[in-house]
Amino acid sequence: NGWVPLFSTVNSNSNTVSVKTRQLGYFAIVAHNAPRAYNDVFSTSAFVGYIGNLTRSGVISGQGGSFNGTAPTSRAELMKMAIRAEGYSVPAFVTSSPCPDVSPNEWFAPYFKVALEKGIITGYSDGTCKPFNHVTRAEAMKMILGPDAQSYTGSVTFSDYATIPSWARSYIAYGANNGIVGGYS
Repeated sequence: NGWVPLFSTVNSNSNTVSVKTRQLGYFAIVAHNAPRAYNDVFSTSAFVGYIGNLTRSGVISGQGGSFNGTAPTSRAELMKMAIRAEGYSVPAFVTSSPCPDVSPNEWFAPYFKVALEKGIITGYSDGTCKPFNHVTRAEAMKMILGPDAQSYTGSVTFSDYATIPSWARSYIAYGANNGIVGGYS
């Protein structure tokens, strides 16, 4: 159908919608009031607005009516969210394995194919992608920020800075200096 859901921010005070995308073309804004999407996300949650925006834009979908926000996130799950949030076109299926440990029959194989093509991930030194591993904070920053943050030269003063892998330091610094992440106190 050619339509790709994009993550958007709605500002009801100024009646504006902001969208970040790397796509060119025509865009349409469709608004609807949906019933509560998840049985474990309540209106009192500090994250209800973010969860609602991500759900409406097709970035997240939950499982079995639950959001399950305290569960660890796998690399495959975050990869799907990152690819959808960026608005990249994803094939319905792939015919070959994007990584030795990702079967072309897995639901996440097309997302890993796109992520490797776009430079969002490079895989591990042994060529694997480890889709079932829980994603680390460092890996999450790389997936979310994409290749553009790789050359960031800013610095950050986290107490655990020495434990941050060297490949991830530019992503962590970019995320911290742009209000995307914060350190532990």
